Amino acid sequence: MTYFGSPKERKIKRKGWSRLNSFHVCITSYKIVVTDQAIFKRKKWYYMVLDEAQHIKNYKSQRWQTLLNFNARSRLLLTGTPLQNDIS
Repeated sequence: MTYFGSPKERKIKRKGWSRLNSFHVCITSYKIVVTDQAIFKRKKWYYMVLDEAQHIKNYKSQRWQTLLNFNARSRLLLTGTPLQNDIS
């Protein structure tokens, strides 16, 4: 499922998504996940794929903590720009 659009369009996409096997992968942006986080927290996720992950530059940040609050077995973060690397 690609999860994007206006609030009304996203509401339509959520219809029936609580049914077993309604979809297995949800692709969205970090901005939309934060906007709809109360809804995302209610679902048990098998996979969660998030685009625009370059906005998460620190694994101790509030943004990362928000993602950890979702019940997801696996997460895949996509980015079009390099993430900051810190090996220290």
